Amino acid sequence: MQNIFISYSRKDMEFVRKLAGDLELAGYDVWWDITDLRGGDDWVRSLPAAIEASQFFIIVLTPNSTESEWVQKEYTQALTLRKKIIPLMFETCNVPFALNTINYVNFLSGEYADNFKNLLSALGYTGKPPVVTPFERARAVLPPAFRKYIIPGIIAIILLIIFAVVSAQKPVTPPEVTSTPSPTITSTDVSTFTATFTATATASGTSTATETITPTKQSSPTPTLTPSATKQPFETLNYCVNSLYANTNRVLC
Repeated sequence: MQNIFISYSRKDMEFVRKLAGDLELAGYDVWWDITDLRGGDDWVRSLPAAIEASQFFIIVLTPNSTESEWVQKEYTQALTLRKKIIPLMFETCNVPFALNTINYVNFLSGEYADNFKNLLSALGYTGKPPVVTPFERARAVLPPAFRKYIIPGIIAIILLIIFAVVSAQKPVTPPEVTSTPSPTITSTDVSTFTATFTATATASGTSTATETITPTKQSSPTPTLTPSATKQPFETLNYCVNSLYANTNRVLC
């Protein structure tokens, strides 16, 4: 009877329990810590001894196992002892650098029974494979990439919700509206007319009065909306003419 050592993470115990049971049905003596370590055993001594006593070393590859320090120590010991190492890819993850040149048995897809037969072939099994029941993965298990970021993502969503609630409750102060008075435009356009009267006497005894009107425009620097023009009325001017050629001295008024 050949011995098999299974290296795994305790977080993947359900699958390892199923795998170890099926390997025992095929006639192998399987060592995994749940069944072979007893209370009071010295792990530091028991594990290397179990690896040394095994002909095959199976490592269940998952994100949990590749990050485990104990798993790293176990496959390092198996490499040192030059054991037959068979990686088993159960969940998508990066293969450790020390094992990346070894072909692994794929359990990511397909039926469990078919994958188990491939594992038996890698072990060099020549008998009739035992009938095994299917293994149902837990439906609640998320892909490794999601599980790695699920908690930070949930925290970020909660913080966003809190921020949105606080922002909604904060009163909004309307912007202050300032009014600018419109400029008042005034315009004053007053035209002033100045009248100049000139009296001219001719030799024939006639007199001519000439009126000269000179407009003067005054503009105020401040325009008004409604310009107005104001014209002053003419003044009445009385004048007298003394005729030198009249028969009598008369004064015409």
